[in-house]
Amino acid sequence: MARAQPSGDVSEQKRPVITVRAVVLGVATGVLLNTYTNYTGMVLVNSALVKSQLPMSVLLPFVGWIGVNLVLRFFWPRIALSSSELVLIYSMSWIVGTIPVAGWATYWGGIVSSPTYYASPENRWEEFLFDVMPWWVLPQASQGSITTFYEGLPPGESIPWGSWVGTLCWWFSLSIALVVAALCVSVIFQRQWEDAEKLTFPLVAFPVALTEGFDGKERIPAMFKGGIFWAGVLVVLLVYVY
Repeated sequence: MARAQPSGDVSEQKRPVITVRAVVLGVATGVLLNTYTNYTGMVLVNSALVKSQLPMSVLLPFVGWIGVNLVLRFFWPRIALSSSELVLIYSMSWIVGTIPVAGWATYWGGIVSSPTYYASPENRWEEFLFDVMPWWVLPQASQGSITTFYEGLPPGESIPWGSWVGTLCWWFSLSIALVVAALCVSVIFQRQWEDAEKLTFPLVAFPVALTEGFDGKERIPAMFKGGIFWAGVLVVLLVYVY
């Protein structure tokens, strides 16, 4: 009896849920979105890309990857990303997409630097607070790092990274611990939420709906062929532009 030959269509072959390229693309996307979000928020001061449950800082690159994948599916389907890879990139972006600017970074910068910068003879912080403050998690002010953080670097001077390395390491460790703890709590409650309470997770349904057609046989998923979908996109764009 002849064996069935494996199909040459990539969409029919079983792919791993987590791939190396998806992780690499997720990391690159996270670095990029943190860069442009901090730049638009702190330098241009003209946008708030993280002030929402579904941050624009995450949505913009995700929509970009959807567009890139549509092109790949049409011209080079063998190298197109699968649904699980797109969701992985989206998930990684979402974890780090709430960190820039008002999501966390600006609050953190003010918390660790304001005691030194705003200390004065009038408030007597140095007299009452400095002896009990955990300086091992705060930047060292000996190199003028606090002053330049608020007032900017003089021309020709470099960023005093030495004053911030220790602080960044300690707070990074705490941040990783909080993220891991949150993921563990989510795993603990996952069965209760999904099986017992039947929660729909609307913020998760959005990326799943956009990516579910990329594992099919068709080059272009059915959703992107519908007139209603593009009519909705057009309405949103018109409202946003005008």
